[in-house]
Amino acid sequence: MTTAKHGLLKTIVAIAATTAAWTAANAQGQLEIVYNNSSVPLNASYGSALEFGDQVSLQGLNRDLYRFEFEYNASLAPAASKQGLVRMYANDGPGGAPGTLLFETDPFALPTGQGTLDFSQIGGVKLPNQLTWTLATSGLSGSEKFEVQLFSPPSAGKSADDFWQKNAFGGWTLTVLSSAAGSAPANFSARITAVPEPTTMAFVLGGLALMGVAGYRRKNS
Repeated sequence: MTTAKHGLLKTIVAIAATTAAWTAANAQGQLEIVYNNSSVPLNASYGSALEFGDQVSLQGLNRDLYRFEFEYNASLAPAASKQGLVRMYANDGPGGAPGTLLFETDPFALPTGQGTLDFSQIGGVKLPNQLTWTLATSGLSGSEKFEVQLFSPPSAGKSADDFWQKNAFGGWTLTVLSSAAGSAPANFSARITAVPEPTTMAFVLGGLALMGVAGYRRKNS
């Protein structure tokens, strides 16, 4: 390899490494909460042995999933067999039901008491403008419960007052919550944080690399 070519390669590698580091830092600086329903508690919660979840509409422009959080209320005896899964679906199923699976966590041990479950630094999941996030649990028995807290209204994004729940046949059913005052809004606690999509950052990376190569060629012409 000639000295000029070797120098060019070193320049490209250096530019790529520097720009990649800048890209990661810049993405961190562009975290955007695209859905937030955690401001106004309804002092109620909901849980089910069947998978269930909330259909939400996102705000803003960022659509690469970075973080998902929800608040729970649980009463159960600790055991490794008590597990949960969080999923996100596109609403492209029959009648707008959950359809294509977009994201699924690894199985996690269900905690007891009250708190927040936080799944962060996810990456690589492109979110549509509207989706349904769900919770599925297993291993609960007797009077044990693991429920998602209810908040309303969302401070970022939107949520319908009904929700999707799996039925005994494996399909999805729109469901409403009932209370003494009538139908309670089924807006489950959740926060979704996103960053710009990787393709946007790739354009920036490629452009800076080309600029560096062009500058190198001018310097050595």
